[in-house]
Amino acid sequence: MLTIANIIIFLALIKILGQTNNPLYPALIYAVSRFFFGLIIKGEFIPALFGALISFVLTLIYFWLLKKTDGSIFWWVILILGLAIGLI
Repeated sequence: MLTIANIIIFLALIKILGQTNNPLYPALIYAVSRFFFGLIIKGEFIPALFGALISFVLTLIYFWLLKKTDGSIFWWVILILGLAIGLI
């Protein structure tokens, strides 16, 4: 169930990227949500913070790559690879 939620969240963030054309916004939204879910599930501040920081950097790179490849076939490749990595 969690993997379906991850896919839906990523698709919504890709929609936000398409509207704002700035990879910082979806990366921040994902990192903040990851931080709060980390606090709720684990209950520890430092691990949740480090998880959110790592998620922020990785999703910023992911959304930046999506922005740079917009309109080409590589956009679909990056989209599918990113969603597949998100399932792991």
